[in-house]
Amino acid sequence: MLTWSEIKSTVGAGKELPRARSGHTLTIMGPHAYMFGGLAEAEEPAGPTAEFWLAKISSSHLEWSSVLRKHGKPWPSPRWRHTTTDIGENRLLLFGGYESSSVRLNDTWLYSTITRDWRQLDLQTSGVAPAAAAPLPPAPSARGGHSATFISGKLWVFGGYGGPRYSHRDLDDVACLDCATLAWLRVAARGAPPRARSGHAAVAVDQRLLVLGGRSTAAEFADIYALDTEPVAPVWSRVAGADLPEPRWNCAAVAVAGQPYHKVFVFGGAGGALTGASARGALRDDVAVLDCGGGGGGGLRWAAPPPRARGAAPTARSDAALVYQAAATRLLLDAHALDVGALVGPAYTVHGVTPDHGAVTGGAPLQVLGLDFCKTDQVEVHFRARGGGAGGGRGGGSAAAAAVTARGTFFSQSCVTCVTPDFAAEGFVPGEVEVRVALGGQGFSTTLAVYTLVPVTDAAFCVAYGPGVLHGARCGGDAQFIIQARDGANANRTTGGDTFEVAVYLLVEEARADDDPLAPEDSDGSDDDNNADANAAPSRPATAPQQQQQQQQQQCSVDDDVGADAAEAAAAALLPRQRIPVRGIADNADGTYSVVFRPPEPGRYIVEVKLAGGGGCVPGAVRGTPLVAAFAADAPAGHGALGGALMSAAARSDAALLLAAVEQIRDGVRVPLSGLTDPLPTLARVKRWASLHRRKGSALQANRAGVMLARLRLETAHAPAAEEALSRGIALLTELSTEVPELELRLAPLLKAQLSTEVPELELRLAPLLKAQVPRLRRELRAFEQALAAHCDALAATGAYTLWETGVERAEAALSEAEAVHLAQWGARLVQFEEHAQLVGISSETARASELVTLASEHLNAYQDMWQCAAILDGSRAFARTLPWTDVDPPALDQVGRDLAERVRHLRPPAATSPAGAALAAAAGAFAAACAPAARLRRAPLRPRHWQQLREACAGAAAAATAAAAPAATATSALNGSAASGTDEAAAPAAAAAAAAAEVLLPEDEASWTLVGVMGLGLVAAEVAVNRVIELALVEARQERALAELAQRWGGVVFAEGAGGEEGAGGEGGEVGLLAGDMEALESDLVAVERMASGQRTFYSGAARDWRRALEGVSAVCEALAAAQRARRELSPLYDAPDVARQELGERWAEQELGERWAEFGEMYIVNSNMFYP
Repeated sequence: MLTWSEIKSTVGAGKELPRARSGHTLTIMGPHAYMFGGLAEAEEPAGPTAEFWLAKISSSHLEWSSVLRKHGKPWPSPRWRHTTTDIGENRLLLFGGYESSSVRLNDTWLYSTITRDWRQLDLQTSGVAPAAAAPLPPAPSARGGHSATFISGKLWVFGGYGGPRYSHRDLDDVACLDCATLAWLRVAARGAPPRARSGHAAVAVDQRLLVLGGRSTAAEFADIYALDTEPVAPVWSRVAGADLPEPRWNCAAVAVAGQPYHKVFVFGGAGGALTGASARGALRDDVAVLDCGGGGGGGLRWAAPPPRARGAAPTARSDAALVYQAAATRLLLDAHALDVGALVGPAYTVHGVTPDHGAVTGGAPLQVLGLDFCKTDQVEVHFRARGGGAGGGRGGGSAAAAAVTARGTFFSQSCVTCVTPDFAAEGFVPGEVEVRVALGGQGFSTTLAVYTLVPVTDAAFCVAYGPGVLHGARCGGDAQFIIQARDGANANRTTGGDTFEVAVYLLVEEARADDDPLAPEDSDGSDDDNNADANAAPSRPATAPQQQQQQQQQQCSVDDDVGADAAEAAAAALLPRQRIPVRGIADNADGTYSVVFRPPEPGRYIVEVKLAGGGGCVPGAVRGTPLVAAFAADAPAGHGALGGALMSAAARSDAALLLAAVEQIRDGVRVPLSGLTDPLPTLARVKRWASLHRRKGSALQANRAGVMLARLRLETAHAPAAEEALSRGIALLTELSTEVPELELRLAPLLKAQLSTEVPELELRLAPLLKAQVPRLRRELRAFEQALAAHCDALAATGAYTLWETGVERAEAALSEAEAVHLAQWGARLVQFEEHAQLVGISSETARASELVTLASEHLNAYQDMWQCAAILDGSRAFARTLPWTDVDPPALDQVGRDLAERVRHLRPPAATSPAGAALAAAAGAFAAACAPAARLRRAPLRPRHWQQLREACAGAAAAATAAAAPAATATSALNGSAASGTDEAAAPAAAAAAAAAEVLLPEDEASWTLVGVMGLGLVAAEVAVNRVIELALVEARQERALAELAQRWGGVVFAEGAGGEEGAGGEGGEVGLLAGDMEALESDLVAVERMASGQRTFYSGAARDWRRALEGVSAVCEALAAAQRARRELSPLYDAPDVARQELGERWAEQELGERWAEFGEMYIVNSNMFYP
C-alpha cells in the first residue's frame, strides 16, 4: 500500500513562500528542487510569472528560497506550460511555454547551478560547422503543453500546441537537442506516430520515450505510444493493449527505475468524457502504476487492481508537477509526498561487483557488494542488459531486452556471491549489464552495479607474433612473442582471463654446412627498417626451384589463410624434435599474453600455441600455428626485441603478401563482362575470384601485420614501408567490399540468362495480345472519368450534409455513408483501371481519374472538418448554458473563442461556401465574439454597482441597435418597391440580438449566474461600454486597496514622547510628536489621496476627499505642535539668567509667547481630534 503525507513548506533566505500556481515545472537535481514560472492564479487578474524558486529537500519539509535576478543578467520571461529538464553537468534547460494567450515561445534557456546564472541559447548558430557544411536545423516552433525528455545525452521534444497569435495548432513533430553541442538535430522518425496533441505526459524508460494520453482540439486520447530513440532514424509504435482506462490529459507522470522493471506513476489530470456539464473534463486524484516489463502491450501493463493509497492525499488537480526523490523512494507532488518504496524496491542497496567483467558465456564466480544485506537462504542476483527498454522476463528476451536471474549465497551484510549464468544462451550480447539483488523474497534493489560482458576468445581468430616465432633471432637468451586474443568477430579482446598452452620443440636435423643459411650477412645489429630484409633473410640469390616455391607459396596465400608458414610447419613436423621448457606465460589483462622461452642452441624450433580454456572460450590451436622459428648464435642482439628490425621486416612481409593477394583478386574481378563470345567460363572465373575476396576479409596476413605494427608503434619503432603496404591492402579490401557484392548481383542475372531463354519468348507472345486491349480500355477509362466528375459535383453541392438544418449527428452519419459508397464503388474501380493500364503500358492515362477520386475524398474531408467545428460549437454552447459564472476560467474561455473562430476561418471549399458553412460561420462568429468580453469581465474585480452599470449600458446599446435597424428596413423597402418585402438582412440580426439582450435579467446572487446569462447581455454590441466598466472596476479596486491600507496604517498612529526633538530640550523628558516613519508616510499618503481625489470620478472619490482633509488636518496639528515646542525650546535659557530683572522680563515674554503657541495647537487639536487617541 502507498502512503501519502503532507510536506511542510518553510521559508528560507527570502522569508516568503511561493504563491499558488499551475502550469509550472519542478525539477529535482540532487538534494534540491527547482521550480520555475507557472500561472499564478491568486493574482487578480491571473497571469504568468517568471519566479524561480529553490527548495532544499528534507524528510519532513521543503525550505523555499527565491532565486533573485542579478543586476544586468538575462532572465527568462514569464510563462506557463513550459518545460525545464535536468540535462546533466549541473545544467537545467528551459524551453517554450505560453507568455500570454496570444504569445507562444520557443526560446531556450540554460541555467547553471554552479554559476547560478541564466543564459539564452542562440540555437540557430550553436556549434556552427564550416561554411560548406549544411546549416543546422532551427529550433522547434513556438509551443506550450509539450513534453521535453532527457535520454542518453539528448533532449527529445514532442507535441504541444502553438500557432501564430490566437490560432490553435496541435503539433505532432519530434525535435531533438544534442545536449553536448547544444544544437538541434534533424529527426526523421519512422513508424506509426501518434496524432497531434498537447497536455500529454512523457517519460523515459531506458532508450524509449513513452507518450501517454493528451488531447487536441478534435479528440481526447487514452493511448500510449513509444518512440525508440536508439536507431539513427527513431521508430514510433503504438503500445497495444496498454491504453489508459479513460482519456486523460494534463496529468503528471514520472518513470522510476523500480524492480524488476521500470514503473511509471501517473497522478491526477483531467479525464472522462466531455459533456455539456463538464466540457473541460473532470479533475482526478487517483494514482495509476504502469509496469514496464512482461505481459502484453509491448512489455507494458497497468497494475490491476490500482494500488491503494492512504494518508493525507492531495485534492484532485491538473497541470501539477510530479518528481521522484530516489534517496527517499518517494514522489513529490506540490506540498505532498507519496511513499512508493513498497512498489519500487527494498531498503538494501548494491554499489559494486568484483570482478567487474566476465565472459558472455558465464560460469565465473562473482561477488556483489552493497549495504544492509540480510541473512537468508533466498538470494537472487538479477542481470539485465543496459538500454534494454522494457526488458524480458526471467531467462529470456531479445539481446536488447535480455534478463536473467541466478541463485546466490549470503556471505555478509555487505556481500553476496553467485556464479554468473550463461548470458549468451539467454540472448545477451557483449556489453554492460545491470546487477541487482533480491533477498528473502523481497523485491530487487533499486540501486545497481554494472558488470561488463566480454566476448569469448576464439582460437581460430587469435594471432601469435614476435621475434620468438620468426627466423633470425639470437639463441642463448630469452626469446619472446605475443599472443593476441581475438573473439569470433575477429576483433581484439581487451580483457584477460584466458588460458593458453605453449609447447616449444627443438628440431633435431642433420649437421648443416659451414655456411649457416640462417647466419645473416650483415650483423651490425642495425634496426633500420630499410635494412631489415638483409638482417632477416638469406643473402644469396634464390635458385630456380626456390623461385618456383615462392610463387607457389604466394598463390597459396591467395587461396587460403595458411600460406608458406603452414607448409614449413607441416614439413618440420615430420622431423625428430626435443621439447624445451617455457619460462612463463603472462596475462597482460588487455587481451594480450607474453610468452618467454630460452632456445639453448642454433637451429629451427617448432612452436605450438593452444587455447585451453577460460570464460567459455572456443578452444583449439591458435590460427597459423604451429609456427617455425629459427635462431642463430651470431644474430644481431636487437633482433630479439619486440620493436626491433626483425619484427619490422616480418610486418612488412605480411603486408606485402596481403597486398599482392588482394591485387590478384582485384584483377580477377575487374574483367569486362560484355562482348564475350563464350561468357559462361569467364563469368564462372569472376565468381570464383569474388568468393576468394570474402575469404581474404579476415586474412592471417592482414591481422598479423596489423597487431605487429600496433606493437611497433607502442615500442616507438617505425616501419613506414609495412604501414604503407598494409594501408593499401586494407584500403583495397574495403574498396572491393562494396564492389564485389554489386558484381555478384550483376552475375546472377547474367548466369541465369545463359541458362534460359524462355522469358524473352514469352514476352514476344504476350505483346500483341496486350496491345489489342488498349482501345477498349481507353474508351472505358474516358467514360469512367466523366461519371467520376459528375460524382464529384454531386458530393460538393448535394446531400443532407450541405444544409445547416440537418444537424451534427445526421450530417456525420450521411458523410460516413457517402464515404463508404465512394470508396467501395469509385475507389475500387480506379484500382482495377490502374492495374489494367499498367499491364498494357498506358499507366499515365489514369492520372485524371486518380485526381478526381482524390478530389472527391477531399470534398468529403472538408465537410467532415466543417461538421466537427459545428459539434465543437454545439458543445461549447451547451457547456456555457450550465457553467456557473464563478467557475469560468478566463484564459480557457478566451482560447475557446479564438480556437473556434480560427477553425472556421480555415474551412475549405466546398464546405466553406455551402449553406451549412455560411450558417456555421455566422453562428461561430457570434459565439467567438462574445467570448472575449466575457473573459475580460470574469478577470475584472466587478462589484454589484458595476454590474448595474453594465446592464444599463447594454440596454442602451440594444435600444440604439433597434432604432438603427428601423431606418435600414424602411430604406430597403423603398428600394425594393414594396413595404412588405422585409427588413434589411444585415440589420435584422443586430436588431434581434439587441432585443434579446434587452430582455436578459441576471439574478441578484452572482453565484447563480451562468456563462450564457452573462454572454446574453449583448456584450458585443456594447463593447465600448463594457471596456469602460472594466477599466472603472480595475481603478476602483486599486483605490479600495489603497484606502484600506490608509485606514489600517492611521488607525494606530499616536503622538509619542521623545519623537518631536532632542531629549531633554524642554527640561524634564523629551518632546512630543509623530514618529519619523509616520511623518514620511504622511507625506506620501497626502500625495496619493490628492491624486485619487482630483483624478477620474469614481465610487471612492468622496472617501478620498475626506481622507485628504483629514491628513491635511494632521499635518496642520503637527506644524502647530512643532511651533509651540520650538518656542519653548528657544525661551528656556531665559529661566536660567542670573539677573533678576532680566529673568522677570524673560518670564513674562516667555509666558506670552508660549501661551499663543499652545493656544494655536489646542485649536488645531480640537478641530482634528478625531484622528488621534487621547
